Amino acid sequence: FFDGLVFHRVIKDFMIQGGGFERNGAHKEADAIKGEFTANGFENNLTHIRGVLSMARRGGDYNSGSCQFFICNADAPHLNGEYASFGYVVAGMETVDSISAVATNAANNAPTESVVMEKVCFVKQK
Repeated sequence: FFDGLVFHRVIKDFMIQGGGFERNGAHKEADAIKGEFTANGFENNLTHIRGVLSMARRGGDYNSGSCQFFICNADAPHLNGEYASFGYVVAGMETVDSISAVATNAANNAPTESVVMEKVCFVKQK
């Protein structure tokens, strides 16, 4: 699903967000799911530290998460309990750091050149 999509929002020293747009700007969607975090009535003890993966969502709609996610490139404790963390980067944080340093459009934090996810793998760790 994610192969070929872009990181469309990059905020240095905060997070990189992707999963919802193709290189040509076309929006790619998936069904929304219930957000699994404290403010939505679900116990989720994963905190927003550097390297955490978390579901993006629209504003105050707790159940609007779908295919977009973000990776924190710095600790973001203000997000704890408000967004659904679901994993951590286990290898390749240097790539996250490289992405976080790209030039962006000040108006919407979009990279000025496409940052494409060539191959995305999620690994379940025990």
